[in-house]
Amino acid sequence: VWTSMINAFIHHGECRGAFNIFLEMGMVGIDPTHITFLSIVKVFGSNGYLDDGMLLHAYLVEKGIQMDRPISTVLISFYSNCSRLQDACYIFERLYKRDVVAWDAMLAGCMEHGKNDAALQYFLQMQWQGLKPSKVTFVIILQTFSMTDSMARGKLMHAQIVEHGYEQDTAVGNSLINMYAKHGHTLDAHMVFDALMKHDAVTWGALIEGHIE
Repeated sequence: VWTSMINAFIHHGECRGAFNIFLEMGMVGIDPTHITFLSIVKVFGSNGYLDDGMLLHAYLVEKGIQMDRPISTVLISFYSNCSRLQDACYIFERLYKRDVVAWDAMLAGCMEHGKNDAALQYFLQMQWQGLKPSKVTFVIILQTFSMTDSMARGKLMHAQIVEHGYEQDTAVGNSLINMYAKHGHTLDAHMVFDALMKHDAVTWGALIEGHIE
């Protein structure tokens, strides 16, 4: 019931109300569930409520609640969204078993703060540890090559995407088209466009922008 109330506040954009319900749970002696923690931290991260999120993090530590992958991952995103990338890195490095979602959160944090080299290093580490990149991973990391002149590495990334069977995914394809278009490689952009099973507004926009540039 309590978690449902919190989610109702979140659904209507009442973030403070959701946090007040969370605090009230503690006052009446009810331990929040993992789902409750995840919901609250996500809201704080998306709205930049750093102080509230740090209080919640401290509460987790004080209560001895296990910092498992889901909680650690949302905290990584929370601190990244609140411009505390160093804290996000600290949590990530202390995470014993990292899944692809945790890696994606760390990659996204690096990209959000312009740490392209760090994002590439994390991407390489992820593969060295035997994890298969997800579609989201490639969408994130392709932003690096859209902002640099390293087209050779971008083409290698494209080859990996084909190897993993993601070349027909619309979101991945949009990122590839954007990368090629940004560097004036319109033929490559068209090749990716033609290989896609589905085109959305972003697909067309990226291709058109490439011709304008």
